Amino acid sequence: MLKSFLSAKFVPKALIPKISFSFTEAVSTPTATVVDGKGLSRKLMKEYKHFVTTEIIGILANFFLNQTLEKGLTLPKLSVILVGNKPDSVLYVDMKKKACDRIGILGETFHFDEKTDKHTLISKIKELNQDPRTYGILLQVTALTDS
Repeated sequence: MLKSFLSAKFVPKALIPKISFSFTEAVSTPTATVVDGKGLSRKLMKEYKHFVTTEIIGILANFFLNQTLEKGLTLPKLSVILVGNKPDSVLYVDMKKKACDRIGILGETFHFDEKTDKHTLISKIKELNQDPRTYGILLQVTALTDS
């Protein structure tokens, strides 16, 4: 997702990190390979944070400084639309916000009641699509009505 956002916006592909990992710390058996998911996640987050704080921030600063003053200087932002109060969905969205904080980008959440109709959600998505600060939209829905 980060790679598609970067290449779609203004970051040269040569600057997009080539993140790789190996299973050298994995335990292999004849039928399965056990992978340390948390360790791998920490490694990837650390690499993305380094990339965002060095390469992306410099590119964004140059890009936005060349724009009009009314647009201002801002970091990329992930906008999350959460519909409903299902505990696992709330936890998932909270984890995304913490991940944004860890790698140094902005994250905001728009929380809607589970009875919110699809037209309201579509309207919010269209609004976020027009926001030049929003680079990604995550829609976490537990249930929708047909109205």
